[in-house]
Amino acid sequence: MRVPEDVFEDFKGRRKGILRALTTDVDRLYEECDPEAENLCLYGNPDGQWVVDLPAEEVPPEMPEPSLGINFSRAGMIKKDWLLLVAVHSDTWLYAVAFYNGARLNKDGRERLFELINDLPTCYEIVSGRSSQAASRPSNRKRAPAPMARPGPGQPKFSRPMHPQSRPQARPAERGSAPDTQGMTRMMMRKTRMMMMLMEALPMARETHVQTVVVSTGLVISGYSATSVIPGMMASVYR
Repeated sequence: MRVPEDVFEDFKGRRKGILRALTTDVDRLYEECDPEAENLCLYGNPDGQWVVDLPAEEVPPEMPEPSLGINFSRAGMIKKDWLLLVAVHSDTWLYAVAFYNGARLNKDGRERLFELINDLPTCYEIVSGRSSQAASRPSNRKRAPAPMARPGPGQPKFSRPMHPQSRPQARPAERGSAPDTQGMTRMMMRKTRMMMMLMEALPMARETHVQTVVVSTGLVISGYSATSVIPGMMASVYR
């Protein structure tokens, strides 16, 4: 088998036989798996039939063998649990046979084979009823947001745009409005008051000779000095 489709057709036939034994022919399977018999295996044939038989005598076998002794566990288990156990071991055997037949496939062929097999529910899911529940259940998955493309080398990085409602809106200027002279006067008085308080706190500053003290308000005072600088208000120039 040189193409994945041929291996998959063999897989479907064997899987069909296993499912028939575990669903339609349950009573017949239960009777043939006699705990008093020797090690028995459940085989699925490519034509969709199944058979309970002894394992192959040759070692190593020509192809992977199913789980041995499924008849021994039948006596000490509930029928439903026993069927689920046989279904799990049958799934592993089906996968082993499929990839054994696809040993000559390349990487792409094996990936294709796995995709074909994975599209079908397992024997365990069908026997347990999970496959029907998953098919009837609506999908609640939400699509993940598409990833943002990263800027390439040399391309500028742009920040996330602001929402139109969150952008600050500038107030339109009123035509013919006069400047706020009262506010400017209050600011000048406040800075002058802070300057006078600073000079009162430095009694020794009057004896120190300085060139000028420049205040940010535009005033120029001679003959005074300050030992500290108030950021944004005044600065001293010593000789």
